[in-house]
Amino acid sequence: VDPTVANPDIVTKKAEPDIEELSEEQRLLMGKGYGADNVIRIKPISGMDFDEASKAFASHSTAELLRAYLVFSLCSIKMLAENSAQLYRAMRAVLGQSVANWVMKVSFFGHFCGGESAQSILPTVDHLRKSGIGAILDYAAEADLPTENEKTEDRAEGVVSARVFGYDSESECDENVKIFLKCIQAAGQRADGFAAIKVTALGDPKFLKRTATVISAVKTMFRNLSEKTEEGAEDCDLLRRIPLDTFRARFQELGAKLTPQETEDLFRDMDADQSGYIDFIEWSDYLRPEKSSVFPLFASSYCNKTGKEILPALDEDERPRFLAMMRRLTVLAEEAARLKVRLMIDAEQTYFQPAIDHLTLNLQREYNKSFPAIYNTYQCYLKDSLSRVDVHLERAKREGWIFAAKLVRGAYMVQERQLAKEEGYEDPVFPAIHLTHQNYHRVLERVFTKFHRATVMIATHNEDSVRFAVRRMADHGIDKETGGVYFGQLLGMCDHVSFTLGHNGFKVYKYVPYGLVHEVLPYLIRRAQENSDVLGGAQKQRKLI
Repeated sequence: VDPTVANPDIVTKKAEPDIEELSEEQRLLMGKGYGADNVIRIKPISGMDFDEASKAFASHSTAELLRAYLVFSLCSIKMLAENSAQLYRAMRAVLGQSVANWVMKVSFFGHFCGGESAQSILPTVDHLRKSGIGAILDYAAEADLPTENEKTEDRAEGVVSARVFGYDSESECDENVKIFLKCIQAAGQRADGFAAIKVTALGDPKFLKRTATVISAVKTMFRNLSEKTEEGAEDCDLLRRIPLDTFRARFQELGAKLTPQETEDLFRDMDADQSGYIDFIEWSDYLRPEKSSVFPLFASSYCNKTGKEILPALDEDERPRFLAMMRRLTVLAEEAARLKVRLMIDAEQTYFQPAIDHLTLNLQREYNKSFPAIYNTYQCYLKDSLSRVDVHLERAKREGWIFAAKLVRGAYMVQERQLAKEEGYEDPVFPAIHLTHQNYHRVLERVFTKFHRATVMIATHNEDSVRFAVRRMADHGIDKETGGVYFGQLLGMCDHVSFTLGHNGFKVYKYVPYGLVHEVLPYLIRRAQENSDVLGGAQKQRKLI
């Protein structure tokens, strides 16, 4: 059911609107070159005005406002933003490292980062708390900027708003665990603490991609064997089933070397609730990549008529590395659960995401039984994001744990589209920005309908999405203080939304990155580039200042 139909406060445009009715920002939000049909625009909410600068910036000092105005003004100069890395290198070469770092601390670093260590950011955390805003601690250090002659790592190409970890060794991953533990422990010093981590910091990305390939093959095989239970089921794995007769016939077609009795025994083993059919959750639970005893049934010793394995599997060298990555994540999850810190696992590229989802779900089964310690992240610019949320909500219901999600729009669009074009598969990203906006609202609405055992971080700078969430919270009777809904924005950005929400009693958080100046420089460059575009909202914040 589309909630906008019955809600008069939500305006749904079914035809091209009069362009003169829309502001420049609204026109840009529709997406250049795309139609404006079905664009949802939310009416202003009484008592919560994102244009009221005096309230939004009441807790900011004059010096902080001047610095913010300077930073956003510099970001608006396209040439400076696009060449910021080269300019920093030149400044460092001429003035020296210490002077260059001082310049950054009084400008970009001071505006977008909380400090250089987990302890030094606590004054920033306390300052935010006085305005009703919490902090999400995020260790943002990365490898130093590549020189002019160094080639950028392929994974970082086309990535503007998210950081990318390199990989040197397993020992480096163990060191990252220690750094993340300090971040979690710092977040635990304040009530309702949040921390964020990336799985690619805890293992070899190439191996993570291999694990994702195995998991994707399991899903593809389910789709090949299963039958639709109703129209539209081809787009929803939850609405597909494998009955015994189909299971037996399809396995024979594949040439699996199983006797009829072995085939039936395998079916009964997979059919966990003995319903007479295997659904997607039962199938994927049975075929977890870490289960060494299961995959031989589908591997070379039980090959099909062509001599190829039916499903790829982790080999004896890969499986220990998978378990090592799981062990590192478990160490962090245990500490987060002990300190009652909510640990958010960041989303990454689609060729990693099946493995990241799998690892995160393993943690949620164990640590989200009574307290939502582990949050998974869903990038709503992806076409499959709603169906993934549906599957994970159903898993949480069956297995008895609290569904915890962070909703974002996404950070890898350019890279995802380029890879899809190069490798000849369907672009996983929605083709127009307004479709992403709509999907973000649909995913949020789906979570709200299951909110008796769910909690969500609404990580967005989009004012319409914030208004949509606030109105739907009221419609669903979700209390803004105790209901488990949180709003999140980046430190130094979208303050007019964050502080207005905080003044109105909503649970709102700022991402507070930290690290040594030269180590967080890639993060700062991305913020500069992001705010050079009107879509980043920097022009409005500068105008309000």
